[in-house]
Amino acid sequence: MNLAQFLAILYVISLIVSVAVGIKKKIAGEGIIAGLLLGPIGMIYILLKKPRAKCSYCGGLIEKGAIKCKHCGADLKEMPAGKNA
Repeated sequence: MNLAQFLAILYVISLIVSVAVGIKKKIAGEGIIAGLLLGPIGMIYILLKKPRAKCSYCGGLIEKGAIKCKHCGADLKEMPAGKNA
């Protein structure tokens, strides 16, 4: 196996892992793009990326388990009835 074959196999494996982890974290599109454009670096990026959720008040993306929305300042401990973060 020469270097070109090794790099091609590494790139394909990185793409597959990036897409699989992206689907699991509900960021499949980002996983595909990172895997295609960055290869092994994209795989590491997707593996380390924190899961995100939407604020129940403004719909902005926040970290899962956040206490306060960084966009609208809403207190997420006191969720409105029938809404989930």
